[in-house]
Amino acid sequence: MKHIPRVRNVDGKLAADLQVVRGAFSAHLESLGLAYATVYTDELYLIRIAVLLHKQGRRLASLEYQDIPRLIRRFRRGSSTGVRQALRHWLRFQQKPIAYRAVVPWEDCLVRYYRFAINDRGLAKSTCRHIIDETRRYLSWQFGDQPVRWARVGPKDIWRYAEHRARDMGTVAVKGTLHRLSCFLRWTYLCGDSEQPLMNAIPRVANFRLSCNPSALTETQVRQMLRSFERSTAQGQCEHAMALCMLELGLRVSEVSLLVLSDIDWKGGSLRVPPVKGGTGRVIPITSAVADALHAYIERWRAQSSSDRVFLRQRRLIGRPVSTALIIMAMRRAYRRCGFPRDWSGTHILRRTFATRLHRLGADMRQIGDLLGHRELMTTGLYTRVAVTDLRQLAQAWPV
Repeated sequence: MKHIPRVRNVDGKLAADLQVVRGAFSAHLESLGLAYATVYTDELYLIRIAVLLHKQGRRLASLEYQDIPRLIRRFRRGSSTGVRQALRHWLRFQQKPIAYRAVVPWEDCLVRYYRFAINDRGLAKSTCRHIIDETRRYLSWQFGDQPVRWARVGPKDIWRYAEHRARDMGTVAVKGTLHRLSCFLRWTYLCGDSEQPLMNAIPRVANFRLSCNPSALTETQVRQMLRSFERSTAQGQCEHAMALCMLELGLRVSEVSLLVLSDIDWKGGSLRVPPVKGGTGRVIPITSAVADALHAYIERWRAQSSSDRVFLRQRRLIGRPVSTALIIMAMRRAYRRCGFPRDWSGTHILRRTFATRLHRLGADMRQIGDLLGHRELMTTGLYTRVAVTDLRQLAQAWPV
């Protein structure tokens, strides 16, 4: 995350705007319960916008909703979502009207599907947002601003939409997009809205990357990665402890970020994992390596803060809880230091390493699934891979 730029030669009007942004506006966002990273980025963008408007002889207070598209074009393409969010928060803070998108005839369908995903499927809100976004994109493409008429939709329409979405997307992204669409079409068929099973018309996408990508780190790579953290600093010790939680305990990145101090049972040697992804929490044993790393980090390096989260920021915004994006970036830097392939960017490989190691030591799928927090064994199978070298030991000479 970039630092907030220092503005030099500030006159009275610009200084007043910056004081409002850093003071009352930031306090307003915190009172809404927004994440610390959101508050920080909104403050960053608004300071830049204040400087930009000052050069044009304007003030932040003069902003209107109609100014958002013009201001977004002044930023790089990847920042459009963040700039739009910051400007919307600022307009709400100024109690100015925001033009929401027009309600389309199929909006009620989205509301019912969202309730189904939350209440019946038990999905997390973040997952539901991705599903609803993709569903809204499809309905807009298929029906526009017209009412839903499933009788006019056929398999050819599904194929054309799949081709439309696959033009500028990678293989993995296309598979995820079509899977979300398949879930929605299956729901419409079960509800009786659609008389034909349109989900069967969704084409299958071959993903050969799974055959060549490593399923887990080797023991040598694990040791190399853990040595790459600078444990003589607070930042390095924090990142080392987070990596151990994913490698030795199989925690998700969201579970690592949500851990609180009361979740650690030092006497019992266990850890209470907070519930995420619509599931329930679980209690897992702590290995000695994880216990030592957590104890060293908390007692010596953890920043002083009113937050009870275990892992806190150690550089900018010191004392505030780390986000999932921050953990992913820390692991990505570790991959680069170790010289791992450039396409390694996430943290699921650490969970797969944990599951594969247990499988190699003789644990059954049910035990591994319980430690990973899976409700279905099929999900656990995606995390465990039997190494080819292990299978070679079972091969017999032919003919027998």
